[in-house]
Amino acid sequence: MEVKLFTNEITINSNSNHVKDIIVNIENLLKWNHEISDISSIDNNQFIILRRGAALNKQEIVSVYSNNDIVSYVFTTGTVEYRVDWLISQVKLNTTRVSQTLYLKEKNAFLPIAQLIKPITQNAFRDNLSALRILCEQGEFI
Repeated sequence: MEVKLFTNEITINSNSNHVKDIIVNIENLLKWNHEISDISSIDNNQFIILRRGAALNKQEIVSVYSNNDIVSYVFTTGTVEYRVDWLISQVKLNTTRVSQTLYLKEKNAFLPIAQLIKPITQNAFRDNLSALRILCEQGEFI
């Protein structure tokens, strides 16, 4: 079982296929999430992520799943196990709405603390979402 912690949304001036391509390619995290120091492939959809700084998960394994307009990152083997779902919706020709939802595994001992620091965590995810928007919008003009 999982517990939904929060959802962030953003509008990106780019087409939905371009946005989805960037999100599905987990190695692009290095371009828009500055806590990530390295990503190594284990197989087609599974990767090891290393983080810098004071992260709860210094190292974790992420699996990437994509189905229609949803991309899921499932993070395991860290102190905190969680899932991030990306709902990618075309609003108009070059405008895409991205919703980012964070779910924590119920078995996490971190869950009670997560509610206390939810505003900080949500803000950090929102900042990364803004960096993703910049990357997607720049990519449209390269």
